[in-house]
Amino acid sequence: MSDINHKGNILINRSSRNVIQGHLHAAVKRLYAIVHHINRANPPLIEINLGQMRGRYRLQSLASYAII
Repeated sequence: MSDINHKGNILINRSSRNVIQGHLHAAVKRLYAIVHHINRANPPLIEINLGQMRGRYRLQSLASYAII
């Protein structure tokens, strides 16, 4: 069950984490499509901080991204 601690952070159990991470990756790709359409010269660097799923995503294309 998800819960919210005293700092306002959302605590997510392990089984839900994989589902959320899948949605997160899909959202990153959609966000890349929007940003890339506006600025074709520079692939965007998108930073995500979601607890243990934090990551910096360098998008090469709609189909691929590198977690750096």
